[in-house]
Amino acid sequence: MVRKADKLQNESYLLVARRLQENLTTLRKYHNLTYEQISTKTGYSMSYLHDIFVRDIGYSVPSLDLLVKLAEIFETSPGKLLEVDLGIKKSVEEKFLENKPKL
Repeated sequence: MVRKADKLQNESYLLVARRLQENLTTLRKYHNLTYEQISTKTGYSMSYLHDIFVRDIGYSVPSLDLLVKLAEIFETSPGKLLEVDLGIKKSVEEKFLENKPKL
């Protein structure tokens, strides 16, 4: 039987992991960086970065060292990476639509 506290802790963990993954993906697109470029700048493998940015929520959690390096690359703080709204998601979507080829 799963205790209520354990269930709440797991739900909180998944919420933070989802928020982090969404923010990292948004920032990567906003800064127009590839996984290869981020790998070179951080020293972490592309497969590890892929697990953090793309794979199932909570599959892989970045180390504190990587969070600090990513925050530096994205010109923010590690705490900001966990925030609900970075205020740039709309900017990323607008940038994408501007560069989208017209059919």
